[in-house]
Amino acid sequence: PYAPDIKYFRSTEKLLYSYTILKRLVEDKEAYLRPELRRTSTSLVYVTSRKSTAKSEPVEQLIQNRLVSYERTKMRFDEIAHVVRLFKSKKEFVIVRMYYFNEDAQGRTRPDEHPYTWEEMMFELSEANILHDTKTARKWKNSIVTDMAICLFGKPAAINAARFLTVSSA
Repeated sequence: PYAPDIKYFRSTEKLLYSYTILKRLVEDKEAYLRPELRRTSTSLVYVTSRKSTAKSEPVEQLIQNRLVSYERTKMRFDEIAHVVRLFKSKKEFVIVRMYYFNEDAQGRTRPDEHPYTWEEMMFELSEANILHDTKTARKWKNSIVTDMAICLFGKPAAINAARFLTVSSA
């Protein structure tokens, strides 16, 4: 069913922003399943009543829960990765790599932590003779993210995109 209140474009952008983090998470299954050591504060005192019947989770159950979580995360990442692979060969994808994945124009991960500004992207893209104006870059980004949203969310995203296009062009 069509849900007009869902922002498919924004949802796709959030998935693209988190793509590299998700990729790192699912690449190392052992690290994902390894239980985290919890640090306790020495300045706080926890008091439990004697009537409390809450028991801590057995280690086996904790590992099983983490495995289920890993499989769910991996399945969702695989969906996103599939859509990314579908669009990798398009010329517009360079904008996605730079804008969302913090890669340079050649697809290499940038050591710089801060995301590109549009000015920095345009400088690098014009130096590589790929693109020369911000307006076209923004159109490329919006177009490819809309297409990716349709691939990820299907007909509801297509209806939403068509609705947005008719409203904005009127």
